[in-house]
Amino acid sequence: MGQDGKSTGLSPGAEVGDKDAGVPLPDEDHVSKQLETERGTAGDSFDDKFDDNPETSSRFLLTNVDAGGAAEGSGESIDEDNNVPHDSFSIFYVAKTWNEYILPISVFGLQVLILVLIGINLLQTNNSQLSNRWNVPADVHPSVRISQYIACLVSVFTADDFVSGILLSCQVITDKSQSVHEGTNVGISKKWEISNLMRLLEGLLVILVSFLFIIQSREAIELWLNFAGVTFVGQLDDVAFLMAKNDFFGLTGRHLAERVVRLCIWRAGRSRMDSTKTRTKRVLVCTALAGILFLGLSIIAQDQSSGKYSCRSITLTVGEARYDSHWARHFSGVYTRSTDRKYNGRPIYVHTQQDTHVLSYCGGNVLRWSVTGEWTDSNVDCGDFTLMSEKTRSYDITEIDALRLYNNEEGDAHIKCNDCRPSLGRQDCSWHGECNTTSLSCDCSPGYFGDSCQFSGPCTELQMNAEFHGIEFGWEKSFHLLRNEGEPVMFYQRPVYIQRLSPAGIFGVVIFDGGRWDVARSDHITSLGEEGSATEEKLAYHLANEFTIQELWDTPG
Repeated sequence: MGQDGKSTGLSPGAEVGDKDAGVPLPDEDHVSKQLETERGTAGDSFDDKFDDNPETSSRFLLTNVDAGGAAEGSGESIDEDNNVPHDSFSIFYVAKTWNEYILPISVFGLQVLILVLIGINLLQTNNSQLSNRWNVPADVHPSVRISQYIACLVSVFTADDFVSGILLSCQVITDKSQSVHEGTNVGISKKWEISNLMRLLEGLLVILVSFLFIIQSREAIELWLNFAGVTFVGQLDDVAFLMAKNDFFGLTGRHLAERVVRLCIWRAGRSRMDSTKTRTKRVLVCTALAGILFLGLSIIAQDQSSGKYSCRSITLTVGEARYDSHWARHFSGVYTRSTDRKYNGRPIYVHTQQDTHVLSYCGGNVLRWSVTGEWTDSNVDCGDFTLMSEKTRSYDITEIDALRLYNNEEGDAHIKCNDCRPSLGRQDCSWHGECNTTSLSCDCSPGYFGDSCQFSGPCTELQMNAEFHGIEFGWEKSFHLLRNEGEPVMFYQRPVYIQRLSPAGIFGVVIFDGGRWDVARSDHITSLGEEGSATEEKLAYHLANEFTIQELWDTPG
């Protein structure tokens, strides 16, 4: 009998809290009804009864030992590491009827759906000329790089579901109000493993989507805004539990939350050493996760620095929108990325037929991509350029829509990346070639040429019409394709045609200058020698390997 004359539920001669008394402890329903009788009230929750009557609560606590082995009424605090997570996944574990499963399954489905849709969107090919499997930008500013590493670290601290999913695997879950004595047969609940698997999957999706946002970010503010959104989605399970606990989902939701609060992890003979081990395991898991994220980001950062995600070859096309700037067409042509030079943290692109024609990024107060015709290693002040872009901080040259003249007038100039994508097969090669996986250039099928195999031919004969002025000077209308060692001679990625004008080795040459087809005499090409005469083989070799844009400028038409 207790002090108030009511039964304590113990057999005669048994001490309070005596585990060897051999008498089963009262179950939760019995204690709850007993408390209701003592209070003389009904309709309140079990937790309200548990807290409102210190005397009866004390008797109950003394006769019930928590899963950690410490009596709740003995003055020792309950180890919080022993509690299960208060989230919708734990609600799934305590649910018993079909309507109780609606909340946790709906929250889990919503989280997975949102994260999968975001992941699909991030992995879709964007509208940029230059794309890769992960849509990683060409490079980023150091401020963005620092933010990326910080975001990786923050994502580890916010990845509680993933870490808990690992640590709570294969654990025995019991009710704090029920005593589990040492030696009692306990088992792992399959239902708990299912709920924990859901927690682990959701946490993994949050980490993967967060990492995609991190490596794809071009601006720091963009990174943190997207990261905050994903973090919120990952906490919907916690939000759902709080809403259930506060009656947002009605009485059913509140009862589910109360069941979760009474759950704990059972560990036989738990001590402070065990608590320290649990925290150590959590730290080790978080450290390993942070290491994996840092390693992945470091590999991508190295690839960005080496130019892996930058366009290797571009074609600059300069039109003649203005009559007084028609000379700018000579800057047209293919520019290839320098493998050993950078300027202002961006790659340098050099014209394939004139190494002094360079496209580079000007920093300082300029902040523009520019094209200069007098580039040298010492001439890096960006004070002399012919074409320039709008102000930008982009590391990707293909993001430049157009280039303007040095006087800021419209230049009618456009940039196209020549890199093909092996994943698209023949599509990037106009269906007339194969994408070389090593060089990312098109290997054209016989009968086609161009950086994208967009031209058929070349034609072996070129026939002028009656308006050709060379006829007045004894030229023929017909020109034939010039070949060097069996291959067509190309200049500005266009074929060169010739006709013999005299037995002395003077040829008429039809050659493309970047915007127009020019007709010139071989004896006007001063680099061929003092007399300008040559054999067809010598002329073919010179035009294929030695002829430059500057020589073309100096050659009268």
